[in-house]
Amino acid sequence: GKTERCSIYKVGPVTLVSHGMGVPSLSIMMNEIIKVMRYAGADNPSFIRIGTSGGVGVKPGTAVITSHGISAMLEAKLQHVECGKVVEYTTEADEGLVGGLLAMAQKLGVTAEKGATMCADDFFEGQGRLD
Repeated sequence: GKTERCSIYKVGPVTLVSHGMGVPSLSIMMNEIIKVMRYAGADNPSFIRIGTSGGVGVKPGTAVITSHGISAMLEAKLQHVECGKVVEYTTEADEGLVGGLLAMAQKLGVTAEKGATMCADDFFEGQGRLD
């Protein structure tokens, strides 16, 4: 059976890491990969998460490049409990990175647009998938 928690691949300057579903597994993976990147001497790495996201008013098949993330509370912030205290993080994406991804999509002929995306602790009810 499968025993690993994630897979890591390095192709040139790009490191690809898989994780499970949602914010909890993303939090674990980010904590670990940031530490690995720091020990490897990586200076200010960029992180791009590729995953499922529902679109409202977006034509099916359109790739959405996240401008900012929306929480399950429909807020543009991430709240995380650390040692009994609620800490808030911004969900704004780096505009230069977003612009670069949009330009690359256009160059490759991929239909893409910039917009808000949602990530929650669960896949169905937390994201309004009630069918």
